[in-house]
Amino acid sequence: MVKCAKCGEKIGFFKNKYEYKDNNDNIISYCEVCHIQFSEKKAKKEREEIKDEENLAKKLKNDIVEKLKNDIIIRKFCEKHYQFSLTLKKIADAIEYRKNSDEKTRILVCVIAYRHKINPWDAVNAQKYIDFLNCLTSTDLREFMKICDYDTNSVSCYISRIYSELISNRSYDGTLLSGHLHLDFLYKDFFTFYRSGDMIELSKLVKILLERYSTLETDLLFDVMYTHTKEHLDKHVSNVCRDLQTKDIIFSHIIDTQQPFLLGTEMYWVREYIDLYINCMIKLNLILAHTSLAEFREELKKYEESNRLKQFEKKLLAESGTLNISIQDIDSMNGFEFENVLAKLFTKMGYSVEQTKLSGDQGADLIIKRINKKTVVQAKRYSGNVSNKAVQEIVASIKHYKADEGMVVTNSFFTKSAIKLADTNDVSLINRNKLSELIDKYLN
Repeated sequence: MVKCAKCGEKIGFFKNKYEYKDNNDNIISYCEVCHIQFSEKKAKKEREEIKDEENLAKKLKNDIVEKLKNDIIIRKFCEKHYQFSLTLKKIADAIEYRKNSDEKTRILVCVIAYRHKINPWDAVNAQKYIDFLNCLTSTDLREFMKICDYDTNSVSCYISRIYSELISNRSYDGTLLSGHLHLDFLYKDFFTFYRSGDMIELSKLVKILLERYSTLETDLLFDVMYTHTKEHLDKHVSNVCRDLQTKDIIFSHIIDTQQPFLLGTEMYWVREYIDLYINCMIKLNLILAHTSLAEFREELKKYEESNRLKQFEKKLLAESGTLNISIQDIDSMNGFEFENVLAKLFTKMGYSVEQTKLSGDQGADLIIKRINKKTVVQAKRYSGNVSNKAVQEIVASIKHYKADEGMVVTNSFFTKSAIKLADTNDVSLINRNKLSELIDKYLN
């Protein structure tokens, strides 16, 4: 009768016996109780080892992420190529999907099947496309960069051809136009940059990074690039909205700088960028909470149409010698437009007007002269009250321009401290009410 090598108990003929090898490769036997304890201990040790490995991998990954976040060359690339850097997020998502799924991205299988169905002889091109997408969704950054070895026109033309056929085919169920790496994104978003210089610039960045970090996961890099780009653009958008202040002026800025969105494009980077404006304007209580992209676009279009009609009306009135400007129109202007209106106003009032340079104006926006008296003027188009800082600036500019007196003009009002400081320094203050009177008298 065999004894248990661990507890020493005899293992009967009708009891389960479990054999193991000791350190010297000798066969030893365990009873069922010791076998269970040993198995549980072994399993626990394996779990701990796996957990230690995961924690180590997580620590190494976090260390790499921190290094990438602080890498100045990545930050500079993201700020210069912000549109492409946002777009790469979709590639990172597709790679993550492939890592966490037993099946490949659905499009890799569907393209060949559908392409053969509509054009069986095109198997070679279809396989090239499959190989291209395999590189595109590779975790290995070196493998990913092999997409640069493909003929740009050949791949993009093939995508374009499939896209056109799918769109025109009424019986098509839309499979390839949805999913984690859908054809719509590749055709409209990625290949816009793939055909441009952005991809070449990315390849140069990757070569530098691989020299620094030897190995790098594609999705890890793209996620870091996306995060930094969003943070950079969020600061930019916040500054723009804070400087422009009013809803109308922010709308004008978006219309001037983001025509793709206004025209209805669904490019990923455009949606991401406009989303920042929406969130910022919601925080400033300029638009309703939960405003969607579609609602925001419609509101922009209405504003643009209204603006066109106003401009048309102003043009007709200007031809008849009447500007027909209201104080509300001033509210929707930017700083430069406000200065131009003031230049026309002072000209009508009999002053000779000189506009200072846009930069280095030393606190004065206009220099006006009449009856041998020289006055420096600061234009403040504000939504809040103008503080004594504006008065301090105009006092300094009186000395700089050797003027006789100073003036601050605003579409708003002045704080008590600003009024007090202006009185003691012979600075004239034109507030909203006075400005409205002067516009009605001389311009309308």
